[in-house]
Amino acid sequence: MAGLRRPAGPGCVPGRCGARRRALADEALALARAAGEPAVLAEVLDARLHALWDPAAAEDRLAAASEIIDLARAAGDDARERLGMFWRFVALMELGRVAEAESALAAFERAAQLAGDEAALVMVTARHAMLAAMRGRFGESLRLAERVLESGRRAGLADTTDLYGAVRAMVLLEQGTPQEAAFMVELLLDAARHRPGHLFEATLAGVLATFGGLPEAGTELQRVLPQALGASGPRWLGAMTAMAVAASATGDQEAAVALYAALAPYRERLVIQGGANAAPGPVPHYLGCSPRSWAGKTKRSVSSPRPRPWPGRSAPCRLWLTRGPASLTRWPHAPAPATSRPPGNNAGKPGPSLSGWA
Repeated sequence: MAGLRRPAGPGCVPGRCGARRRALADEALALARAAGEPAVLAEVLDARLHALWDPAAAEDRLAAASEIIDLARAAGDDARERLGMFWRFVALMELGRVAEAESALAAFERAAQLAGDEAALVMVTARHAMLAAMRGRFGESLRLAERVLESGRRAGLADTTDLYGAVRAMVLLEQGTPQEAAFMVELLLDAARHRPGHLFEATLAGVLATFGGLPEAGTELQRVLPQALGASGPRWLGAMTAMAVAASATGDQEAAVALYAALAPYRERLVIQGGANAAPGPVPHYLGCSPRSWAGKTKRSVSSPRPRPWPGRSAPCRLWLTRGPASLTRWPHAPAPATSRPPGNNAGKPGPSLSGWA
């Protein structure tokens, strides 16, 4: 499963590297098909999924996942088959087909149990924690996250802290205190300094806006928006929706118009981070997250049709759309002081991870 756990590359500007990357991936795929070796072809398909991981290719990822599974079975490669099964889960989540994704995750879990793959089972628990948070079951989500932290360290999984932090971040954005938000901001600033091009500034803008830091959110939004509009990659959709939160909260009409146009083609998608280690919600939620800033000028200026209701493929997405992040329902005011206990005891725990956030 190392391939899916590799850190995602920076946002790729299509005009600079997208065409070259696709050409190389297509050439490698043609050579692998000509070789006629199922194991080689499965490996190349996996690498190609990483190289061309962008929101527009979700259906292609689903088809490639099925092919990887078939090829791995033909080659007798159980580990590669599990890799394809996990890709299938991720693609189904991207497409908003959550019920099917859960079935795929269950199949992956059974295969991991039979193989005694402890690292894969940690990944399964992390995704169950994500699904619980997506449904608003935050206590269950945090309990599962603690299990991820314990079992991941025991299994020696390098991404344990990332998986744990991604789930905690989902909960913090719903129930976190200003102090926890400040720590999250510091993490994002540090990541932006050390990993330029990964659009962490976009996530930062969304977090700042969520917790009432509107001037700072507006500054970050203006700084990163031009780069993000021309970028791509596995973090792109999450970055755009984070900026939608910032544009909504700050009333930036120009940014709202640009973001609406960029997000509209994905109105039937679920925003996920990384390998579905977090799911901020369906795209339609962000298309309409603030009537005050999206209405009027946005709808008059963008030729895209009015966003359709979430297609209702699964109950979790409908719950997201009706419940909405608590932070957005409080806009335009700064978040009220938390009335419940902070999500979990921070003593001795790693802070929120940045894996797949932006």
